[in-house]
Amino acid sequence: MDEVKVKKVSDNRFRNWTFILYPDECFKNWESVLQELKIECAVSPLHSPENEKKHYHVVIKGDKKTKEQIKESICAKLGEVVEIDGKKSIKGVAMPENVLNLRSNIRYLIHLDNPDKEQFEEKENAIKTFGGFDISRFFKEEKKVESSEKIRYIVGVIRNQKIGSMIELTNFLLDNERFDEVEYLASRSYFFNLLISDQRNKII
Repeated sequence: MDEVKVKKVSDNRFRNWTFILYPDECFKNWESVLQELKIECAVSPLHSPENEKKHYHVVIKGDKKTKEQIKESICAKLGEVVEIDGKKSIKGVAMPENVLNLRSNIRYLIHLDNPDKEQFEEKENAIKTFGGFDISRFFKEEKKVESSEKIRYIVGVIRNQKIGSMIELTNFLLDNERFDEVEYLASRSYFFNLLISDQRNKII
């Protein structure tokens, strides 16, 4: 098996970000602004949960940026920047958060994997996209070949890095930005835990 390539995270820059937009508080022309920015992004249909403010979820895909860069280059153009108790905030725009798994976040826009939450009849067609962002692949069922590739990669990490625990394995995957593998690991932890335990016993 080929040696696993290691990629260390050197800073707090990420390619994908998400934030919540409150239409009653942000700028009314927020859609035009997103188009003018020419960034790849996807916006959920309006979410109307009980006892909460109506809102949109926005997912941004692009070059690596820090949270501050996202706030200044995107969020600050969608709502009024105000200062409260010496701290700046943006009306109608929640603090951006980095996306660990793009597929999960895109599917969450319509609660596709959360049947207990509000559902949308139009499914993925209810999502608005900007900047040519193609989200169709996130709604296709994972192919067996993709699953096999994830298994081979994770098994390679366990062997080559002599992983001794699930926490160590998870941290390794996160440090190397293998977020799809982290999600895959979470759904099949029993198998990989047995593999780690067996390897640990052999080392001892």
